[in-house]
Amino acid sequence: MDRPYVHVNCASTLDGKISAPDGSRLRISSRGDMVRVHTLRQELGAVLVGAKTVISDDPKLSVNPAYVAESSSITKIVIDGRGRIPLSSRFLRTEGRSYIFTSNEADADWLEGMLSGMEEEELDAEIIMMDGEDGFLDMGRVLSELHGLGVESILVEGGSGIIRQFITRGLYDRFTVFIGPLFVGGVGPSIFGSEALPEPFGVKLISIERLDSGLLVELSG
Repeated sequence: MDRPYVHVNCASTLDGKISAPDGSRLRISSRGDMVRVHTLRQELGAVLVGAKTVISDDPKLSVNPAYVAESSSITKIVIDGRGRIPLSSRFLRTEGRSYIFTSNEADADWLEGMLSGMEEEELDAEIIMMDGEDGFLDMGRVLSELHGLGVESILVEGGSGIIRQFITRGLYDRFTVFIGPLFVGGVGPSIFGSEALPEPFGVKLISIERLDSGLLVELSG
């Protein structure tokens, strides 16, 4: 395999939303699901998210000792094709190597500010440049680059545009969704985003099980 093992995971409401209508963070997962996710982060050793997730939630992208007894540092990967995440992002200051993938569309001042700030603060982080189109990076190329860097397995956590590319292109080995028992309504971000697909995209139901008050569903292409 010339790419890392990829497990795509997300949490969704009963009406398919992964965040609040305005894009802000929405607590969907139960404690049991949080334990599962943080255990996966530790087992796989790397987590990948998009720039929108970093900007809206400012996550640490770490293994929380509140959910995993013996937590360890992991690799953090952020896809930021246009160069928007701030130097103050918390994931850059949590233990473990950080990779930021961006493109030639990124603002030159942003790039210069990030590089100088990372060097000044001696952050364990690296910016990787590659070709992009309208802010989008090719996830196949990203995975190939990560494979070359020695990353063997990744937990992909979103957002919707990232999940959509991994699933529709078949760039994954396992796909799980925790469905929480709540409705949100509105036109908020869904698992595959707000833009319609050219045609319905079918998947296979592998398994479904009860987890706390929600359901854990595994799907396959």
